[in-house]
Amino acid sequence: MLSVLLALSPLQLSLLCHPTITFLLVAAAAVQTNKNPEKVFEFPEYDYTETPKNEIAWREWGAACDQTPVCLGLLDLEKVRCVRKCMSPSCYQEIYAFDELEEGEIDIRFHSFKGCFASRIARKRF
Repeated sequence: MLSVLLALSPLQLSLLCHPTITFLLVAAAAVQTNKNPEKVFEFPEYDYTETPKNEIAWREWGAACDQTPVCLGLLDLEKVRCVRKCMSPSCYQEIYAFDELEEGEIDIRFHSFKGCFASRIARKRF
């Protein structure tokens, strides 16, 4: 970068001192250095319609799974994982198994999990 600046004429250097031009050059350099596009996180998506029937099933299954001996002594994220695996092992496998939830992660797949759960309950296939 220094060699490029040394090769510039005084007029070109004075233009670089202008705030707008400096901003544009910095922005262009940032775009060029970020050649790797962001990874897109993909997972199976299911629609979830919040109906009284779906919410009752969700709460009842969640409460029942929460009280199972396997999940009872767990806390925080481990408990969430356990309860969801209990509620629908097939939905959990499909939505979370390839990339487990991590501590502090915002669960963008939760709505999809609820949709999968509701569809499996409707078909009686968990």
